Amino acid sequence: MPLPLSISFEGAARTVTGSRHRIRFGERSWLFDCGLFQGHRDEAERVNRTFRFDPATLDAVVLSHAHLDHSGNLPTLVSQGFRGPIHATAATTDLCRAMLADSASLMERDAEHASRQGSGRGHASRRPARRPLYTPADLEETMGRFRSHGYHEPWPLFDGAGLVGDPIMVLPVLFHLLWRNELAVELSVPLHARSLVRPGVR
Repeated sequence: MPLPLSISFEGAARTVTGSRHRIRFGERSWLFDCGLFQGHRDEAERVNRTFRFDPATLDAVVLSHAHLDHSGNLPTLVSQGFRGPIHATAATTDLCRAMLADSASLMERDAEHASRQGSGRGHASRRPARRPLYTPADLEETMGRFRSHGYHEPWPLFDGAGLVGDPIMVLPVLFHLLWRNELAVELSVPLHARSLVRPGVR
């Protein structure tokens, strides 16, 4: 019997940062990218600290590439309960190790600066000290979840779905969809065509 496939656009909808695409295939679910939303400080704080799904329910994360708007919120996902593997090419893994560490350091400094600004006179002085989204100490568990794969190397995501480090996402019989420039997913079982993409922004 065909299994349902659905895609929910959890970030970067009607904007260009904070890429998150949740894929559900039968009883399995995984996230394509978990990027930082980059914008006004208060808005970014709200968007980046919350998910419209329970991170603990995800089976895996797959990264398209290392840019922070695609990978930069992984430590938050892990801190909120995600315990699965994070799949990426070896190059993406190496870049994330450096870029996430730099991001965490900048967040600490920005939080310190914002807290100093809020400690002055007037209404702002009643604001609580701002906490960084994550710190360098939070990165160890996140990086420990990375699983590196080579280009053109097929590997299993879970039963019925595998990936290849190629530029085309392959959904047999239905269509070929360009997906960034690093990863392709191949689903080896029949699909319900009508459940592939839900209308509207979700």
